[in-house]
Amino acid sequence: MSLVYINVSELKQFIEETGFTQKSFSQKIGRSENYMDNILKKGAMSKTAYDFMLACFHLPYESFINKPEANIPAESKLYCLNLDVHPDKVRIGLEWNGSEIYHAYAKVKEDSEKGLLQSISYAAHMLYKMAEQTSMRD
Repeated sequence: MSLVYINVSELKQFIEETGFTQKSFSQKIGRSENYMDNILKKGAMSKTAYDFMLACFHLPYESFINKPEANIPAESKLYCLNLDVHPDKVRIGLEWNGSEIYHAYAKVKEDSEKGLLQSISYAAHMLYKMAEQTSMRD
């Protein structure tokens, strides 16, 4: 399932402006009563539900898309962490000023959420160890 990250404040404002409650808005887009409450807490919804919601109200695709980088000053965009998840492994890459400085892989041992999180944690730990070794040399 692909997710769409939404601007929560803009969506809340739109719901209020339409005169719907979160419960009635959820039902209008064919979802359970608590759907919008959960979405507004998570800040993301399925692409299918997002597309249907926009179609119900004849809105353009960009209406509620969260654009987090637009709020970050350019000088603070020095670090970037990239996470690639594959069925059997994860890869984390750390960038500094647009260039990758470290990356690490970790095997996914369990086919579960816990197994995935353990792999991500291990790969992040390896990045830390690489940085630690680099700083010891300096």
